[in-house]
Amino acid sequence: MIHVFGVVHKVGPIQIVTLKNGLQKQRRNILLVDQTKFSIVASIWQSEDKEIPGKDAKIGDVIVLINAKASDYHGKSINLSDDSKVFLN
Repeated sequence: MIHVFGVVHKVGPIQIVTLKNGLQKQRRNILLVDQTKFSIVASIWQSEDKEIPGKDAKIGDVIVLINAKASDYHGKSINLSDDSKVFLN
């Protein structure tokens, strides 16, 4: 698990994704940029309480992702799970 600090550069729409087990979950992709101009997509998934953490994120917000998981699936990205925390500004 990793911790990520960045600035929200782009906020995607909330999408409904069908998982391998047939269940559906909501997901929002957020493009983050750091002070070196490195960018990465963070996929924020619906939590067990049916909320999407950080759903109020907007361009220019500083975001902190705690206990995120790095992924190489279809390029480098970050995924958040129920164990992850999101803090804005």
